[in-house]
Amino acid sequence: MQHRVRAQPQGHQPPFLIRRLTDEPATLARIETAERLRIPPRRLDGWEPTETTEYEYDGGRLVRSVTVREPEWSEQDRAWMAALAAYRTTRCPNCGGDLGECTDHESDGHTFVVPDPVRCRARTALAIKQAQYQDATQPEALLWRVERR
Repeated sequence: MQHRVRAQPQGHQPPFLIRRLTDEPATLARIETAERLRIPPRRLDGWEPTETTEYEYDGGRLVRSVTVREPEWSEQDRAWMAALAAYRTTRCPNCGGDLGECTDHESDGHTFVVPDPVRCRARTALAIKQAQYQDATQPEALLWRVERR
């Protein structure tokens, strides 16, 4: 049985799959992982395409065989990828938040709070060491790594 993906009714809410990507971090991570791996989401879940081979005989002698393989990308898989592309258009390129919320003209900036920063101790150690080499010949060519003690 093949399921058809129908267009979602348009209104003030984004389509269903985009809403799921927005509301369900695990679903977003799953679809983005499939995209990075360049495989359909259902393949990430363990699905394998089926193959059926039909043989044609003439007097007991094989004269032809035809193998039909299930398509790699289903309509649902393509819908998820389209939803991911559409979801990304709803994200702010600066903060990564919902574009509608962070650019709302009604907001006076007090809608958002910025907590005190936390320090990345690895980056601090790297910055201290890099400062020691600022006068080196072509310091931009130095390759750095940070190791844990």
